[in-house]
Order: sequence, then structure tokens, then C-alpha cells
Amino acid sequence: MQFRNIMAEELAKMTAQLTEELSQAREQLTRACRELDDTRLQLQAMKEAQEGPLARSAYSDVARRTPPASIPTPASSTGRAATPEPAICTADMTRVPEEHIGEATPVALRKLIENEMRAPGDQPKWRCVAVTRDRGNINRIRILGRNEEEVKKIKDIMEAKKTPGARVLRDQLYPVKVDNVNRTAVIDHEGRVLPGATEALSQENEVQIAKMAWLSRMDTEKE
Repeated sequence: MQFRNIMAEELAKMTAQLTEELSQAREQLTRACRELDDTRLQLQAMKEAQEGPLARSAYSDVARRTPPASIPTPASSTGRAATPEPAICTADMTRVPEEHIGEATPVALRKLIENEMRAPGDQPKWRCVAVTRDRGNINRIRILGRNEEEVKKIKDIMEAKKTPGARVLRDQLYPVKVDNVNRTAVIDHEGRVLPGATEALSQENEVQIAKMAWLSRMDTEKE
């Protein structure tokens, strides 16, 4: 009888352990499915943002060859129609302590952001486009927004409600030098950037230009 009781207790423990492991496996599978959906939505949003007429007059080409009198401005240019660019912000969870690790997941972060964005009441069905882990660094979580304005709101929420140890990373800027550019197509005779030049070049190259400067001598027509 005692042996049977021992076996029953052992069997009950094994059953409880297997049940718990099964529950954890289901939770991990659910989380993986959500992250897969997030990745799919992210790719779809990027694809939609990049769609547009293929025929366009490149401002950078115009800047290399066109005299000032015939430079098209962004308003009169026949370039492709402006399309909202998806924007991304990144949260680094490397320093999050063990007791808060459950708050440092894409699922938890998505829930936090969506609840805060819906709180004012004017966007009751608002949803994140995508919240995924960075493939190159699993401690970093990327949040995809529909535009820069939306990402700014997301950053504000994350700064105010962030998990202990989490850091919202700033946008990274990279220096780029462009050769053989017509000076008069970019700056005036006093060295000031012409109105619309920064915006046109940003749109043409699908980047956000923070600062632009002429590096050659002012009496040189091209750089």
C-alpha cells in the first residue's frame, strides 16, 4: 500500500510538471506566432510605403547638370507622389533587471503602447504596425510606426512608462559625401542651402537629411 502511495505521488508530480511544461510551450508558441505576424505586418508596411510611380526626375541628377533657372522645385517637380515613410524606434532592454524581464518583451511592449495610445479615446482601435526583436540583437525591440509623428508619440510613451533599465535609443545619423554636384543647384551665392533642396534630396534618396553643407570652395561650381 505504501509503495502504491509513493508511486501515485510521483505520478502526480510528473503529471503536474508535464502540464506546466506544456503550458509554457503553448505560451512560447503563441508568442512566436505573434512575433511572426508582427514581422509580416512590418514587411507589408514597408512594401506599401515604397510603392509609387517608377518614373521620376531625380533631383540629385538635376543638381549635377541643370543650371539654376531650370531647377524644378518640390512643388513643380514631376517626381513621384509623396508616400508616408514608415518610421522605427528602438528600445534597448539589455539592462532590464531579472524581476522585470517579463515587461521587456515585444508582447508586453505592444500592450503598453496600444493601451496608452487608445487612452485619450480618439483612437479606440489603434494598433501598433509591428513590434519585433532586432535580429542582430535580441535585447533590442523595434517598434514600427506609420510616420514620424506617430513614432514620436510612441517614444514619449516609452520614456514615461518604460521598464526599469530600458533605454529608448536615439536616431542614428551618418555622414555622407556626394561628389559632382552643381553648387548653384544646392546653395545660393552666400552659402545658404536653397529652399526645398534638403526636402527634395531627402525624398529622392529615401532618407532624412538632418544637415547639409558645401565642403568645397565657394568659387567652385561642382564638388
